[in-house]
Amino acid sequence: MSYLPTDNLYKFFAIAGLIIVGFSAYYTETLLRTLQADGIDIATDLAVGKAEMEFWQSREKKLENITKNSIARQQSRRKPDPDKLELTYSTQELKSIEDET
Repeated sequence: MSYLPTDNLYKFFAIAGLIIVGFSAYYTETLLRTLQADGIDIATDLAVGKAEMEFWQSREKKLENITKNSIARQQSRRKPDPDKLELTYSTQELKSIEDET
C-alpha cells in the first residue's frame, strides 16, 4: 500500500500560502500607490482647468464691458464718469482685440 508524503505536502501548502499572501500584499500596495498618484494627477488637472476657465470668463467679461462702453461712447449715448476709469477703444481697436482671442 502506498502512502502520500503528507509531511512534504503540508510544507508545500504552507510555503505556497505564504507566497500567495506576500504577493497579495505587494500587489495591493502597488495598486494603491498607483491609484493615489492618478488621483493626485486628476486633482491637479481639475484645479488647472478651473483656473483657466475663471481666467477666460473674466477676460470675456472684461472684453464685453469694454465693447459695450466703446460702442455706447461712439454713439454718444454714454458720458464718461469723472470718478471712474473707463477703457474705450475705436472700432479698429475693438476688431483687433476680438481677433486676438
